[in-house]
Amino acid sequence: MTVNDAEYHGLIRGLKLALMKKIVTVTLIHVKREFNQAADYLTSKTFVLEESWELMTQTR
Repeated sequence: MTVNDAEYHGLIRGLKLALMKKIVTVTLIHVKREFNQAADYLTSKTFVLEESWELMTQTR
C-alpha cells in the first residue's frame, strides 16, 4: 500500500465514522508542499504502527 492509498482509505474511513456519529461538519486542511514530506511520514508511521493519533492545535 502506498502513502496515497493509506491517505485515501483513511479519509474514507474517517468520513464513514463521521456519518455514523452524525457529525454534520468536516474540515479538510490543505498541507502546503513544503510540509508534504512530514505529512507522508505521519501517514506512513500511522499505517505501519496501525495506531491512530489526533492532531491537537495550540491555543494562543
